[in-house]
Amino acid sequence: MSHIQDQVLGGTSVPQHGTAGAGHVLPVGLGAGERRTNDPSTSYRVVSPNARRTVISNGAASAKAVAPAGVAIRVLTVHVTKALTGTVTLAGSKDETGTDMSIVLPGGYVGAFGLGSAAEYPSGMSVTKSSASDDGLVIVDWDLL
Repeated sequence: MSHIQDQVLGGTSVPQHGTAGAGHVLPVGLGAGERRTNDPSTSYRVVSPNARRTVISNGAASAKAVAPAGVAIRVLTVHVTKALTGTVTLAGSKDETGTDMSIVLPGGYVGAFGLGSAAEYPSGMSVTKSSASDDGLVIVDWDLL
């Protein structure tokens, strides 16, 4: 048996032994939380959730890109800090058939709209407010895919 490590317990060293080299076997396949899994040289495991934040304050009826155009992102949460005067449209997601779709938050909405890690926007996301009085009330937490 090989000596893998010593563990200190109450000032004494206790040898820990492997079983037929099992301590030297690397895991095969993907682990939980891995990203960029299509290339083992750039794959990594997320230790803590990453997030970037974009505050939407671009006046009315003009779309604001959450990330640079064409960049695939994962949207975590959309925060609305006070009741909306108008509507807010979140564009850039796709339905199960691959057709573009939008999510509309209605006037009066306030709170956190949790999209979770499954909300992928393959070409980025844009947010359009129908009222300039909602400037600064909409905050989007997101990260790169």
